Amino acid sequence: MITRFCRRQVFTIEASNSFLDFFAYILIKYTSIMVKIILDKSKCVGCGACQAICPKYFELGQDGKSKLKKGKNNSDKEKLEIDEIDCAQEAVESCPAQCIHIEN
Repeated sequence: MITRFCRRQVFTIEASNSFLDFFAYILIKYTSIMVKIILDKSKCVGCGACQAICPKYFELGQDGKSKLKKGKNNSDKEKLEIDEIDCAQEAVESCPAQCIHIEN
């Protein structure tokens, strides 16, 4: 059985042999929708709420502001493409500076 959480939807496929397991894995992997976390560092106040709620994607940088783990830096914005929102939505909702966004 393979279960995948993607954009608040749960996909569960049960298979009885290895071929069906492989087929289910490919189906789920290539039908997932990638989303981007966007962090606007110029608005960040460095409170650390995102890192406390979602350490999977966020950490505090040397400048005391949040940064995305393995994120791509474009000027004042960092972007990270993910296939599972996990705790990132909670980080967006808890940010007092409203500097974190999720895009499809």
